[in-house]
Amino acid sequence: MSRHRSLVPLLAVTLLAVGAAPIAGQDAAASCTAPSLSTDVPALPGGTEALNGPQPGPAPTGTPILCWTGTDGGAVLGTRAFIVGQEVLTLTDAGDAIAFAPDGTEIWRVNLVPEGNGMLGGLATDGTTIYVGTPTGLVALSAVDGSTLWTFAIDPGPQAALAGVYSPVIAGSSVIASVYSSDSRRSLDRQLIALDRSTGSQVWAQELSPGQPAGPLTADATTVAVVEGDNTLVLRDVVTGDDQLRIAVGDLGNAPVTPVVLTRDDLIVGLAGGTVTTRTRADGTERWSMATSSRMVASITVNGTFAFVNGVTTLYAVDAGTGAPAWEAPIQDSPPPFAYQPIPAVVDGLVIVGTTDINATGAVQAFDAASGAQVWRIDVDMYGAIFSPVVAGERIYAPSFDLVGSGGLLAFGMPG
Repeated sequence: MSRHRSLVPLLAVTLLAVGAAPIAGQDAAASCTAPSLSTDVPALPGGTEALNGPQPGPAPTGTPILCWTGTDGGAVLGTRAFIVGQEVLTLTDAGDAIAFAPDGTEIWRVNLVPEGNGMLGGLATDGTTIYVGTPTGLVALSAVDGSTLWTFAIDPGPQAALAGVYSPVIAGSSVIASVYSSDSRRSLDRQLIALDRSTGSQVWAQELSPGQPAGPLTADATTVAVVEGDNTLVLRDVVTGDDQLRIAVGDLGNAPVTPVVLTRDDLIVGLAGGTVTTRTRADGTERWSMATSSRMVASITVNGTFAFVNGVTTLYAVDAGTGAPAWEAPIQDSPPPFAYQPIPAVVDGLVIVGTTDINATGAVQAFDAASGAQVWRIDVDMYGAIFSPVVAGERIYAPSFDLVGSGGLLAFGMPG
């Protein structure tokens, strides 16, 4: 059962916790059975780039326990863990990219933000190369040892604190990301760029609208989806960068707040106010919509016939084609003070999601994908957020952010 504490003192230390420095090594929490991760597991994050693919699995066969914590500093808010062969990859708020073995051994660590001058802007991988957004450019690292393969550098300009490369995604032969830089103290230039994955050479660049920074990118083989700074939802061709579809915020009804899910025929996105809207990729016509009781949406995962909606305090399963409700289940009592977006993982008939209620100890929960019944819950000794899990080799890996500690990569498995 989770433990509760007052929110007031936690908020007082939030900013300090964000800058927590990493501590080398690992923290063994319990003895677990050996992971069964094979060497041919494909590269896979917690949810795919389009947020609708299966996990490699298998999932733990019963109620798992915390096996180890990679004491890697607090996770970058919103980051996902990635599996590449025998490595588990994550980012830290101290500017490190780290690869762990399934048993928690640190394989390599690369600092990409010297002296903590800024934050990393996201991670993507094609299975052999790791692409990391940094305050000064996009860096391609070898998955084997973390060595630098190429760097696409940007000039941050006078507003260096706001500049950087963010939200890289893999799309065909390119890696696509948002870029922010400035040529004056009064403006911030925003672009969407595509780089050749092998060489780092620029394939195309398209201007993004001014206003607030663009939202997280998602992509599939033909399309990259981005929410621009004026809250226009845009689908672009991954080969040319040209518009495929634009839906203005006035047509959506409210500002998009979740990463866009791309299915074969539709796009699904959560809006401010707690509405989920599904639009056709052909012309943006609404197919169905639903509202959450919390009036908030954190993320959406589509798997098979179901769309699983993380409504922050409640998990919903609806028919992905019609929006017809199937079930709902409580996740946590209270919403977090920050816009955490843990993405549910779907594997072996389970929906696995982390909590973000900082008034209670963090937890990872599994629900029956068909009925919504809670199958198990694991509470951990932290107050913060547990982000999008990835499931492989009978292990669950999830980055975490602890308001009063360092957080890190959590690994769950069967006791043994």
